[in-house]
Amino acid sequence: MKKFLAICMAWILCLGLAACGREEPAPTKPVNPTAPTKPQQTVPENPLARQVIYEDKGIRITVKGMEEDTMTGTEIQILVENGTDRNIAFSGDLFVVNGITVPGYLYAQAAAGTKTNDAIELYTDVLNSAGITSIGTLRGYDARILDTDTLETLAQVPLELTTTHAGDG
Repeated sequence: MKKFLAICMAWILCLGLAACGREEPAPTKPVNPTAPTKPQQTVPENPLARQVIYEDKGIRITVKGMEEDTMTGTEIQILVENGTDRNIAFSGDLFVVNGITVPGYLYAQAAAGTKTNDAIELYTDVLNSAGITSIGTLRGYDARILDTDTLETLAQVPLELTTTHAGDG
């Protein structure tokens, strides 16, 4: 009976490994190699300019840009630079987008003396249910810097951003 189970398990393992294999597609040759190539599309300008939104006592927070249509929604990229000897987090979960308060997600943690790249996430389904199709203005209702060891609020961050989009809502 043990041999039978061992053979069955080996067979299942082989099938599992075979299912994980991937076949590479054969390279294709262009139909007409002398045909003119398509002009390259220009990358659209980021609707949110790079800007420092907070700088004090060794902590600097920079907004790097905005990326729309990610897997979860719109992301505002941020860089947190922690020049202190404390472990910190930049956090918040309520945002005002085009005058409408919506939940979002922000928790960028930086250990003492380090930098971290992270993002404010605004979820597509939340924005759509609020009737927001493009972000014109964004304000962090409860954006703050915390000491992650003591949970002490070190600073409230005046997060107010304007994009090149008109915005709606």
